[in-house]
This record gives sequence, structure tokens and C-alpha cells, in this order.
Amino acid sequence: MEQLSDEILLIICSYLRSVDIFYAFNDLNLRLNRIIQQFKYHIIIDFSNISYKQYEYCCQLLKFYPLLHKNIYSLKLSNKMTPGQIELFYDHFLIQNTFTNLKYLTLIDSHLSSIKLFSLLNYFKNLKIFHLFTDDNNNDIDYIELLYNQYKLENILLYIKNGIYIPFINKISQYSIKQLKITLKTMLDLIQLLKINSNILTLEANIYSNHFDISHFSYSIPNFSNLINFHYKTLENKSINFIIFSFFINKLSSLQNLTVDIDTYDISYTNGHCWKDTFEKLINLNKFSCSIRYHLINTHKPPCINYITQSFLTDFWIIKKQWHIYSYIDNSESMKLLILHTIPYTCQIFQTSLISSINNNIDYSHVKYLLLCVPSVNVSMTHFCHIIKHFQNINKLKLSNNLNRLYKNEILLNENLFITMTKLTHLIITKHTNTVFFLQLIMMIPNLSKLTIGYNEILPLIQRSIIYNDDTIKNILERIKYLKIIVECYYDNTSKINIIQQLSNLFINVEYLKFKFIYSIWKDEHLLLIEKYFNKLIYFQIDSHDLKKNKNLWYKNDEKMSQLSRNRVRKIVHFDLPITSIRNRQDNIDIGTHLVSQKNLSSLLYDVKPAYRKSNDKSTQSMGNKLLNLFKRQK
Repeated sequence: MEQLSDEILLIICSYLRSVDIFYAFNDLNLRLNRIIQQFKYHIIIDFSNISYKQYEYCCQLLKFYPLLHKNIYSLKLSNKMTPGQIELFYDHFLIQNTFTNLKYLTLIDSHLSSIKLFSLLNYFKNLKIFHLFTDDNNNDIDYIELLYNQYKLENILLYIKNGIYIPFINKISQYSIKQLKITLKTMLDLIQLLKINSNILTLEANIYSNHFDISHFSYSIPNFSNLINFHYKTLENKSINFIIFSFFINKLSSLQNLTVDIDTYDISYTNGHCWKDTFEKLINLNKFSCSIRYHLINTHKPPCINYITQSFLTDFWIIKKQWHIYSYIDNSESMKLLILHTIPYTCQIFQTSLISSINNNIDYSHVKYLLLCVPSVNVSMTHFCHIIKHFQNINKLKLSNNLNRLYKNEILLNENLFITMTKLTHLIITKHTNTVFFLQLIMMIPNLSKLTIGYNEILPLIQRSIIYNDDTIKNILERIKYLKIIVECYYDNTSKINIIQQLSNLFINVEYLKFKFIYSIWKDEHLLLIEKYFNKLIYFQIDSHDLKKNKNLWYKNDEKMSQLSRNRVRKIVHFDLPITSIRNRQDNIDIGTHLVSQKNLSSLLYDVKPAYRKSNDKSTQSMGNKLLNLFKRQK
């Protein structure tokens, strides 16, 4: 490091987050302090996907250098893989006296109450952008208050699982939102949203349900004349029928850009003449993008693809608007879709099957997530490469259906067909993976770091690496940092121990581990085995069929761990290791206050052990030993 020039070090830092820069280089020497000084004037703090040690160190750094607070421009907090982080951060800092120039705030899986959340927004006087992601439908947050925008935000994103319900209220916001992305329950909620804040300029609405009472059209829906950009997306095949959609769109008299990304059972969405009748009233519309997937499952006869194609080849589409539509039918057993989209393809998610014919003249460079369905018929590896080469910019690939029927014995010998997917980092594979295919595939993904796969599918690789001592497999799988294993069959306690040990031998660098047990029962003592064999873990999650009320359990999330047992004993344990220097970050970890049951001491030990095993504090070691002995006596 000392041999590198300042310019090279600055280039290295440009690829790192502010958190990583401070954690790696701060206070090492005067030269590095001088080099990273410029990163202290426009700080972007991203606390997502970091270890507890990194989080504690950065919090201590912010406390030691209060002058940094005014330079923090963006702050991202997440409970997703660092459980309880948002609440800890809220308690660590006196919010009203810090981060006075913060403009961008993101909260992921927040459990803050309405009072705390709105007080947080109220303290940040210069905040312009607020993003909130949560899967918790039981929180008490009043999203309507956010939409009234009394905090004068310019950009809001609200991604709430199952959508937001907006009641009928006559109150209108005095402050306009320039950009809004939101998940809503129904189309009625979208209409009510625009009534509350009619000055929205750019809106992306994800509609969760297609439920819509046509009687609501009996009263007049006003014109929403300020909306310029509208992105309409449906979730889980629940789009409203085309007549209602057309009626609503014609109320957007100033609309200039329209994007439609839907799954539907209404064939009118695939008719160019119906779209033409809708668009003729929108005189300002100059850009239209779509990705429409019409499901053929409930139809007795597939629609005529020639008629659909010709309906988008009229003078209105080709000459007047110059919008080009590509359509084809994927009638494989796993898809059964009529797919229709504009050229070029502008959406980030694309779904197709291996028997589809991809048009070589279409640009799919915008696609980041590819869902590839594999049919029951045999398909060659050559055809797979011809499909995948059109999606060189994807970072996530999901292969579904029966992969065991794929590439039974074919080995890719033609080097000209070999595809290297350098941007792909996340691979998801479902049932019955063919071992030969899987090996060939991961060799095409040099930067693979996330893997979701079934244990039965990974088992042949484990056996092969043991029998043949195959270093090629080991070297590839050592790159995996994020691993999700789905265990479908029933396994006894001894088998689960073997599963944990085998996986740890194959994936030695895993930092984020998830187990999903479909039939087997998970026991708390397995947590100690997880820590023993996966010694680089930052995050652990368990999903088991016997935990229906509490499907996601993190080893750091002691409150959820304690709910595994109904007979709970409240016990408060507080560890606060002595801090001698801010550079002593390996040893000084504030474990905090834990609420646990006696039957779940393993979860507490899993939290505490990384702290006291490296500590020289005898009192801390003594407390840890007492907990271990108590746990052994209970067993």
C-alpha cells in the first residue's frame, strides 16, 4: 500500500463506500489521512450489508469527529442483514443536533414507530429525498402524513409489501412532490393519491390488487393535469381491465412519458387499435414503453399473433409516433405467454424460456434481472449460450423448472460459444439441477458472489469435491459470500449437523447465510454449530415450517429468537467492553442489551462469543464462561 501513488489510492477509494474507506484507511498514518481527507467533505454513509464491527467502528468514528456530521450528504440504514441497526442508530445519536445537511435518507425494513419516524424527518431540515422499504404490514406508520408532504420532500419512495391503502380524505397537500415511487393496494388508492397530491410530476405506481369497483366511475374523476411521467406496474398478475386503465390514462392530460409493465388476462392490452384510441386524446404524449405479458392459461385458443402484430404496424404507430412493438408467443409448458414489448426494451426485468427465439436486432442492455424458464424437453448448451448472450448486463439470473432435463451429457467444446458473464453476481437455481450443466454455468460467472440453491442440488458437488478432491469446484465456490440453501427433505438431527459441516467445507468464505427448511424442524443448538463451522459469518437467517409465526430469525435479532419458546424468561445481559483506542475495533464491540429466554441461550452465546473470545477483559471472559456452563447444564 505504501508503494502506491496518491493517484492510484484515490482511484481505489472511488470504488469503495465511505464506510469502507474510513474503516480501512482512517488513522493508519498521516499520508492516508491526507489522501482520504477529500472524502470527508461529501460523505455518503451506507450501513447496509456491513458487519457489526464495521457499524460500531463507524459510529465511534462519528462520535469522535463531530465535525463530520455537517458533511454527511446521504445516509442509508438497514435492518435487512444487520437486524436492529436502525433502532440502534436512532439511540446512538442525538438526531436533532447532528446531520444538519443531510439531503438523502434511506431506511430498509425499519421498525420505527410513526412518532420516531416523523420526528426523524422533522429534524432533517434540508432533507430532499426519502426512501422507505419494508415488508412489515403491521407497522403503525401513517403513510398519509408522508404523502401530505409537510416535510417538503422532493423525492419519495415507499415500497411497502402488499401495498398502501389510502382512505377517502378531502384534505389536499400544500407541498408538491416532484417524484414519487409507491406500492398501492388498488387503482382506487392511486386515484385518491393523486387527489391528495395533484402536483406530482413523476409517478411510478406498483398496484398490488386488480380489485376495482366500476361503480366508482359514477362520480366524476378530475383531470390530473400536472403529471408528466407515469410508470404503471402490476404485481402478481393482477392488472385491471383495459377499459378502466384507458379511462384513467385519459385523465392525465399533460402526460408526456408512459411506461406500462404488467401481467394480464385482458387481451385488449395486446391490441394496437385499442391503444391507438386511448393515445389519440393524449396530445402531449411523445414516449411510450411497455412490457406486457398476456397469460394464455385460461384461453381455449391462442390469439392470432399475425393479427396482433399487424395492429401495431399502422401509420399511427410506424409513421406518426415511430413506436415499434415486438410480439411473440412463448407456449412452453413453463411459460404460456404472449409477450409484447417496445423496441428497444427498457425494463430491468425480463422473463423468457429456453425454447423462445430471441430477436438478434433487439437491444436488451437495460435488463438487470433475467428469469429463464427451462422446458421439459432437452435443450442444448449451445442454445442456452445463444439466449444468454443477449443479456450481458444482467447481475441476477434465475433458472426455474426442471433443469435435470437440460444438457444431459453435452459438454461445451466450441470456445466461440463460451459466454463470460462478468456483471452477473447472483445466481438462483431451483429443483433438479444437472451437475454437468451447473459446473459449466458457474465457470461462465467469474464474479459470482451470491448463490441460492437447494441442498439436494448442491449435494452432488459436495460428493464430487470429497471423492475427487476437485480443486476447480472449491476455487469457484470459495467466491460465494451470500448463500441461501433450501432443504426440502426431512433430515434428523445428525443429518443436519452433517449438512452444516459439509456446506462449511465447500463455502468457506460465506458471510451471509440463509437456511430454509421445508419439512425438517430447526433447533436452537444448531446455531452454535453454525458459528463453529462458518467462522466468517456476519448474518444468519432461518426459515422453517415450524416457525410460521416468525419465519425470519437472525442470530443478532435476539427478540425474535426468544419467541421460539413459549416459556420465556426475561433476562437482561449487558456487555460493554472497555474502549482503549478507536483503532482497537477488533476487540471493542458493544453487544448491547439482550432479551432472551433460558431455552435460547445459544442465540445469546452466538451474539456474545465473537466479542469475548478475543477480549483480554477477564470479567467479560468470566461472564461468557458462566453462560456456556449454564447452557451445557440445560442440555
